[in-house]
Amino acid sequence: MNITVGISDMKVSNNVKETLITYSLGSCIGVLIW
Repeated sequence: MNITVGISDMKVSNNVKETLITYSLGSCIGVLIW
């Protein structure tokens, strides 16, 4: 299952089979959160 994360939004999942997807996130912020 895919979970879309919007601008100024936060999503959390404890299911390892889910994928968090964003279209408006800078790569440096994504790496910082990862």
